[in-house]
Amino acid sequence: MNNNLKVIFIILILILALPIFSDYHVNSKNVLVLHSYSPSMTWVEEMNLGIKEVIDAEFSLDIQTTIEFLDAKRFNSEMYFLHTAQALKFKYENQKFDAIISCDDHAIDFLIKYRDICFPGIPVFFCGVNNFTSQNYQNIPDIKGIFEKNPLDQNFELIKQLLPETDTIYAVVDPNTKTNKIYRQRITDYIQEYHPDINIQMSENTTFNELEEHLASLSEKTVVLYFSYLVDKNGEYIPHVPVARRLLRRCNRPVFTINKIYLDLNVIGGYVTDPRAHANAATIMMVDYLRGIALTEINELDYVSDKLFPAIFNHKYLEQYSIPAKILPTQAKINDIDELVKRSAKRKVRDFSLIILITSIIAVLLIVLLIMEKLNSREIKNKNIDLTAMMEFKPVIIFQMDKAGKYTYINSQVTGIFGIDTDQVIGKTSREAGFCEAHCLADEQAIKLPVSEFDKFRIEYSVENPYTEENYYCLVQYFPIFKNDEIEKYHGIIIDVSSIKDNYDDIYNKYLLYNQICNYTTFGIALLKPEIDLNNDYLDFKVKVFNAAFKEILNLNESNFESTPLASLAPALAKEIMELLINHSQDFSPVYISDCEKWLNISVYKIDNNEILLNIVNINPLKNKLAEAVDKTSKITEKYKSLMKDNITINDKLSRNQQLLINQAQSAYLGKILGKVSSRWLHSLTLLKYFVQECETSQNADHKYEPVFELVRNTSESLSLFDYLFNQPDGKKEFDLAELAENSLNFFSSILQSAEISIEHRLQKNCFCQGLPNEYALVILNILSNSQDAFLINEISQCHIMLELTSDIDNCTLRIKDNAGGIPEEYLDKIFSASFTTKLNKADSGLGLYICKEIIENKYKGRIMINKSGNGSEFIIVTKKCMM
Repeated sequence: MNNNLKVIFIILILILALPIFSDYHVNSKNVLVLHSYSPSMTWVEEMNLGIKEVIDAEFSLDIQTTIEFLDAKRFNSEMYFLHTAQALKFKYENQKFDAIISCDDHAIDFLIKYRDICFPGIPVFFCGVNNFTSQNYQNIPDIKGIFEKNPLDQNFELIKQLLPETDTIYAVVDPNTKTNKIYRQRITDYIQEYHPDINIQMSENTTFNELEEHLASLSEKTVVLYFSYLVDKNGEYIPHVPVARRLLRRCNRPVFTINKIYLDLNVIGGYVTDPRAHANAATIMMVDYLRGIALTEINELDYVSDKLFPAIFNHKYLEQYSIPAKILPTQAKINDIDELVKRSAKRKVRDFSLIILITSIIAVLLIVLLIMEKLNSREIKNKNIDLTAMMEFKPVIIFQMDKAGKYTYINSQVTGIFGIDTDQVIGKTSREAGFCEAHCLADEQAIKLPVSEFDKFRIEYSVENPYTEENYYCLVQYFPIFKNDEIEKYHGIIIDVSSIKDNYDDIYNKYLLYNQICNYTTFGIALLKPEIDLNNDYLDFKVKVFNAAFKEILNLNESNFESTPLASLAPALAKEIMELLINHSQDFSPVYISDCEKWLNISVYKIDNNEILLNIVNINPLKNKLAEAVDKTSKITEKYKSLMKDNITINDKLSRNQQLLINQAQSAYLGKILGKVSSRWLHSLTLLKYFVQECETSQNADHKYEPVFELVRNTSESLSLFDYLFNQPDGKKEFDLAELAENSLNFFSSILQSAEISIEHRLQKNCFCQGLPNEYALVILNILSNSQDAFLINEISQCHIMLELTSDIDNCTLRIKDNAGGIPEEYLDKIFSASFTTKLNKADSGLGLYICKEIIENKYKGRIMINKSGNGSEFIIVTKKCMM
């Protein structure tokens, strides 16, 4: 990436992120907000907004909040609170809070009782508390807050002042929740002491439906004072606003309230508690403490003001009940219901516009980033190579063993050569893991060798893979890895040279000559992980595994440099490795490396996960004989290249022979299917002959004609289907897969019916594919034939086959499912291999499903899979869909 573009991009990011960074400060504080109730309540939402307003406006501190909810409206037993305290202690055992904001009565009561268990010594700042008279936390020095002293007397006086004809005040307050029990007692005490003349009625312990009906039938001179009604006599709980909306929608009398969250309902207004203002006040107290003000200097009374209990009214309902504005209390605020709705809509539009703006900025940044990344990737592509195409070597097994000969690492190539899964090897010796006898002996001999013998110790042996039954010829080399001058573990490589085993003598002689030239003065080994450095636009290698000789050759003094970029350790060596990879070179050519001022021979091997095995040999003592060495190695290299060229020619011939074998097997399998179908045709012709003879001897043969016609018709249809499926002209074409599947079923139906196999199909129309229909038909018939054989082998009584064809935008998916007993799990990975069969008849070639896989993957560029499905198997064929 161009450096100027980088600078511009970073400046753009910093400008856009400036508002974010401006709010971030080193002085970070953690605050716990503990709510008494659930997050679904509007009251709780308002309190959270009040807390957030103060924290967002604070620039000198970085305050991070964690919110917890007691949900005490529904769960408030002492056992519940005890378990909650234990859970909070466990949850925040490793997190330190600087302060706690407590919201409403249950939360402060909980903290007074359990704070020493959960959060010992952490100051508490409370708000929304009603039951302050019966608590002693006013005298606890590290608990400060705001009491919710609802102005009951002001509201009672307000009702009498605004509606003087009122003779009854009906207070909606349930008797079940803690806060409302406090309200009920305070109402009773207030009336008895100050206004015994006022007729006060309080809602009974009713259901929500009963209370709703009662509010709809109040007398003419009754006024409603709404507190809250959250839990009815059946224990049903509904949050504040939803239940208020439900109860007040049918109320036929004026409604006053003590809570600001109800003002946009069917409510005139009143002196109300503002949860957001209460939360503001408590949070301001907390922020003062976090700034460094002592708790003893914070007086909660300083934060009590009229704004916590404002008088607010709705213009619409004042007019409805003929209440003039001039008789309202001084500094009363009048809201317009419609204006409230409009403000809410404007707020939503503003928030939505902000989201769109932020999204647009992010989208622009992403587009710029993608464009720059694309330019960067092109630049890297021009400078580097595709990692997956670096080397074209035969399989190489890389492994590590501890001092006891147990494997600590091995790559997945072990499956390809030995037929052993990686997880079967780790922690075991080669004998315990099931390697061949020659390799077991080699391992056991290696761990007994003195250090001086490892340079000469090289093993070659044959091994047969039990999965593929292929023979491999392998060369094995071991390298000791030291720690504190003692062998810590062994690193080894196993190279498959089976393709050149007939010429192995030449290869081995070359290897011996190479040993003679290099003299193995030092042999260094390292495992490298190639990584593209996006900042510097070049390919680098991080060191993963290395031996002592690697450090010695490169004159490295560090004790450990794992995960260190090779370019920072040895830039010239890293550059030389890149040249080898780009040129796909493995020539035995000496190279002078300036990093260590030595002549080295370098070899690299690509292994799993795009890792690179690096072998470096110090040939510095032989630099005076380099000319002769280069000449000899060049001749050997040419001979080796010639051998590899001959090997490629042999591989080409093998590939053609393999394709010929597949074509022959395909024809043979088609003959097998036709053999099954022809037996049904022969049976039909025999029946036809029988019917003709009967007709010749019968006096009244008219009733015999219909079966004859039916047989002729069925046989004719079968022949037509055969012509459709297998006598189509060469060349790819578009065809309807549903039509092909249905015709294949019809062609094979007589065989399935004779075997008493029921078949069901759901085929989606207009699933068009491109290819040779007869090849796809052969795949379907092959699978159906295998199912028929499986029913017979497993002696299934109620045989059933299901075909389902579906499609999406890109692909057509055909599923063929049976209940023939299924295939054992150990065979699922090998079922599509050539020469593998699960049938009792070993004369079966085992090529049927292998051919199916070749057709679907090579001809249709699709996928074919098999899964266990209940008590049977399911074949899934996915091919590319073409649009007609």
